[in-house]
Amino acid sequence: MKTDFHTLKTTALFLLFFLYPFILISNCITLFKCYNKNKDFSDKKKKEVYGEIFKLNINPKILVDGTLCVEFIKEMDLQQVPQHLRSAYSTILVR
Repeated sequence: MKTDFHTLKTTALFLLFFLYPFILISNCITLFKCYNKNKDFSDKKKKEVYGEIFKLNINPKILVDGTLCVEFIKEMDLQQVPQHLRSAYSTILVR
């Protein structure tokens, strides 16, 4: 994933000094709730995904930037996805 930074917003920078502790605490609580709630994935995968989201949520550059462009990197082709899903969820019963 790649993020691009464009412009600094002075109002966001001013508010960041007051609101950042609350943003950080809120995101820590959400991280632990999501990590403990979702049991369908391995701990390694959850740490990887939720850790990346957490880093984006608390990044000061992103919080004070006027616009955010996130570029996602393709991990597998369309033909590989169904096979990956079948192997990852083979224990789930389909009704």
